[in-house]
Amino acid sequence: MPYLCEPNGDVYRVSPSVARRKAKKGWIRPVPELPDIYIRCGALVEERGALRTAQQFWSAQKHRIADLREAHARFNAWLDQQDARKEQADREAHQAWRRRLRRQAVALLKERNLPLNTPIDALSLPRRSKRHPLVAHGRGQQVVGAFHMPSERDGP
Repeated sequence: MPYLCEPNGDVYRVSPSVARRKAKKGWIRPVPELPDIYIRCGALVEERGALRTAQQFWSAQKHRIADLREAHARFNAWLDQQDARKEQADREAHQAWRRRLRRQAVALLKERNLPLNTPIDALSLPRRSKRHPLVAHGRGQQVVGAFHMPSERDGP
């Protein structure tokens, strides 16, 4: 983004289109040795003051850019360390999960007196049964469940 340096020491940020338009009309001119820095055209004393302001601004800008690069590198290193810690935790959790699965498979194979190299897929494991609903929708007032025993309620 271009900057406009004034003789009194003020530095303004201007849009590229404004900088092009003002430079085309001759109100400002670019400083050849400083990129994206423009000074206001005018008397020789004013231009010297604007050029001095531009040089001071550019040296401060270089220091600011170097500090930002250093902070960015530090922060990226911190983010990389955080990502590495997260990956390590995920890897350890996955290994613990695999160990737990293997222990369960070994316990199941020992319980059935099978060799430990038998694949777990070869076993026919019991399916989980679905619980009966306590309320039978669409069946009126009839309640279906473990506590419904019509023989005890109706009497002998």
